Amino acid sequence: TGIALERVPIMAGSLHEALAHLTTADIPDLQTVYAAMLRDSGRTLGRAVALTAGGGPTVLHCTAGKDRTGLATALVLLAIGFGLDEIAADYARTEANLAGAWLDAMSVRIARLGVPLEGPLRRLVGESPERALRGALDEVVLRDGSAAGYLDAIGVDAAVRARLRDALLTPPLPATGTAPPAVASSHQDAAARRSGAGR
Repeated sequence: TGIALERVPIMAGSLHEALAHLTTADIPDLQTVYAAMLRDSGRTLGRAVALTAGGGPTVLHCTAGKDRTGLATALVLLAIGFGLDEIAADYARTEANLAGAWLDAMSVRIARLGVPLEGPLRRLVGESPERALRGALDEVVLRDGSAAGYLDAIGVDAAVRARLRDALLTPPLPATGTAPPAVASSHQDAAARRSGAGR
């Protein structure tokens, strides 16, 4: 097909291994999970973000298109000049896309592992509240008041950010610009259309 596949493993390990020793009391909230991923897998997320700067159409995905995809896409959007309010609102729209058939199928799959998809686990798997993403970004990425330092540290430096703007914005904006409303689209639409580690 001519399509290049790039594998960028984040939170490696099987679902069965993750749930095998889990109790309701052990289940973290999404902000905790996201902050840990931003701290512990920053370079890997940075690689996914940098792959998006290749210039061609890309697809970024994970199991649900919410957590790993959500963080990588949020970093892409930060890198090209979107504000935190826009990014968090965009991410929150993902929840409606997960409801229904997808969440029902995940419930069946997880129940086979002996863990009911309810309470905190259901929230972890099926929800995408703005506060979770905002809180994690504030805690890890924006703790010094700017995303630039974090992005530099994970390999998304000024040169990569310039390539991202050229690849994803029409027309490209200056480094300090704010993305026009026409560029903003729903979290999963943006991920499926332009952003990604799988090219």
